Amino acid sequence: MTIRVKGQHFIQHSILAAVAFLSFSVSSVANVVVEWNAIAVDAPPPAVVGPAHARILGYVHAAIYDAANGVDRRYAPYAAAARAPAGTSAEAAAAAAAHGVLVRLYPAQKATFDAALAKSLQAIPDGTPKTDGAAFGASVAERIFAISQEDGAAATVDYEYGKQPWSWRPTAPGMTPRLAQWGKVKPFLIEGIAQFAKTQ
Repeated sequence: MTIRVKGQHFIQHSILAAVAFLSFSVSSVANVVVEWNAIAVDAPPPAVVGPAHARILGYVHAAIYDAANGVDRRYAPYAAAARAPAGTSAEAAAAAAAHGVLVRLYPAQKATFDAALAKSLQAIPDGTPKTDGAAFGASVAERIFAISQEDGAAATVDYEYGKQPWSWRPTAPGMTPRLAQWGKVKPFLIEGIAQFAKTQ
């Protein structure tokens, strides 16, 4: 028996797209993605760890993907279907998209992210491709951020402590359940159980 995932083509296209974007220029787009991934990994405050930060990394890379893919549309977009103006800098678009999502989700670190964006853009020649790229990336970031606000991650759930001997209970003063709502957070790709089908 095998499990067939109807949305699997998107995952495959995402991997192929990532390889294609690296082929734009090993020293440009690839570096932008790696640099902004490192910035995003280091971004969270101590209280944001594990699944909560993994979620944010997912949105950062969704924005990078849609921004770069919007410059040279070869694959299906994740969420932002708009196309960038002809000649737009993919590097500027990717950097601005990552910056836009991080600023929205970690506003207290805006100054740090602004400085990082300025550094990324400084490496790109001035001109219309750069300004168009920055503007396009920022618009993609807004679209991805809007989606992040509707995924249920901020929902409040009344946690009910189990009554069995093995049920979790606080073991220290002030300890509370974390991410009790996570079971209801909307996944990035899975839309529901109907998306999975058993085949013989």
